[in-house]
Parts: sequence; structure tokens; C-alpha cells
Amino acid sequence: MSVNWYNPYAAAYGEWYRGNLHAHCLPGSPCATIGQENLLKGYRQKGYDFLAISDHLAVTRAQAAKPVMIFGLEWNSRTPHMSRRTQTQQNHVGIYGIDRKAVENTLECRALDELAGAAGDMLFVANHPDWLDEEHYSLTTLMRFAHLFDGLEIYNHSIEADPGQADSTWKWDKLLSSGFPILGFAHDDSHAAADIGRAWLMVKALDNTPKSLLRSLKTGNFYSTTGVVIESLERRESTISIRLAEEAVIRVVGSFGRVMAESVGTSMHWNFEPQKSEYARFHVRNSLWQQGWSQPFYRL
Repeated sequence: MSVNWYNPYAAAYGEWYRGNLHAHCLPGSPCATIGQENLLKGYRQKGYDFLAISDHLAVTRAQAAKPVMIFGLEWNSRTPHMSRRTQTQQNHVGIYGIDRKAVENTLECRALDELAGAAGDMLFVANHPDWLDEEHYSLTTLMRFAHLFDGLEIYNHSIEADPGQADSTWKWDKLLSSGFPILGFAHDDSHAAADIGRAWLMVKALDNTPKSLLRSLKTGNFYSTTGVVIESLERRESTISIRLAEEAVIRVVGSFGRVMAESVGTSMHWNFEPQKSEYARFHVRNSLWQQGWSQPFYRL
């Protein structure tokens, strides 16, 4: 499956489904403080339609009528990276799929070079690239392995309380501007009950099943948000449009993060023709400082 970079939202059928792919629980992730039952209960109470438990180097088995469960794990390289301060294990990747065995098989890979041959129909997301004082993913590493990743975690709520930057859109724009089209994901990275419902994905899919959801995620038919509700994203020839549920600041962001247009309202239409940018994406921020990010549209 490939992304229609001219218009990731061309498939207008289906409904919007809310979900999160980056969540941890005990005992699978010792860094968590919440058990699986309470994790599922928390997401169910928040109205989530789907969820992946992405414990560290393990596929945690979970069954629930709601939210619908997608198999996942948080993979990391086991080749230590020597930094100036400490020896750390870097390059965390969120790996998701409908085949549990295929997801588990990625654990045989110890480095990103090995992981590159295991992608298949799974979804690969580079997690929290700006975590820690010394960045978790250098831009050089991201560009080297851009062919491996379907997406980049452009916002990770957990990093709001950790050293580093929760917002990694600057690296997203660097990749997009350097010829590496890649999708943008926002996640809770939940480790405790208080983390639940802080950042999520809204996926346009035919139905709320793992197969349908992953198809839409792989093809870019979703947006990322921390609370902004986007009602529609469209393209007609060279004009892209957005419509919101409430008034907010709407920006059109292009090559290397340049803001090409800005307005306050519930909708915006923007035309590629007078511009020089190769791509454009919408960024929205409301009065509560909640944000929303569309996938990029390319000039083509």
C-alpha cells in the first residue's frame, strides 16, 4: 500500500475513528505504572475506538471488544550507542500489524539495518525523535533510514514531562523538504492513567477493524491531534481545504517549515499555484492551545 501524496484524503468513504498506537502497561513495560486492565478501561472511558499496546520488545496480548486492539510493540536497537554522557539504547520504532507473529518476528532484528528487510504490510513509526537532552534520533539517522519508516512521531505527549522536545515537526519538515515523504503521528506514549487521552489519531476508515484501520494509516488517510476536531480535508486540483468544528488559528506550512498562510476561522482554502513550496500541510491551534496536524499534500 502506498500514499497518494497528491491527496492522502482522496478516499472519502468511511467514518472517523479515534485511536492511539503508543501505550505501555505492566508487566510488559517496567517503566509503566498502570496494568493492562486499567489501561484498556481508561481508553474505553475516553471513547477510543482502537488501541495498540506497544510494550518494550514484547507483544502484549490483549482482548477487548472496545477499543479494537492492533498488535504492536516498541522495538529498539540492541547495538549500544556511545554518547558523551552515557551508553544508551537508541532508535525506538513503533511496529504495528494485524499478524501477531509477523510483529513478533521483528524482535530477531538488533539494528535498524536488519529491521529494514522486515517491514512488509506492517506500519513502522520512528518514535520520539527529540527525546532526551541528546536527541534520540539525529536528522542524519532519520534521513538514512527514511525508506524504512512509514511515519514519524511528530508529537509525543510523554516528552512534555521529560528532557527533550515533545514537538518534532521541525524534523518532519526537514524530511519532507529533503525528498523523504513521511506521515506524521501524534501519540500519548502513555505510562500512567494521567497520560491517557492527551494526543491521538483520527483515522478515516471503512470500518473499525484492524485491517481497515491499518490500510488507512498506511495510506495517510488520518490526521493527528491533541484536541482539535477536523471535520474534513480535501483537495480539488491545486486547491487544498480544511474545515474545523470550532474556530482556531489555521496555518499552511510548506518547505522547511515556512508558514505560507495564516487565518483565524473554521475553514481555509489554499492554492498551490502562486507558491514555490513542493508540499503543504495544515497546522491548527485553538484557544486552549490544542493542536491538529494534517498529512502533507504534494504539488506533483
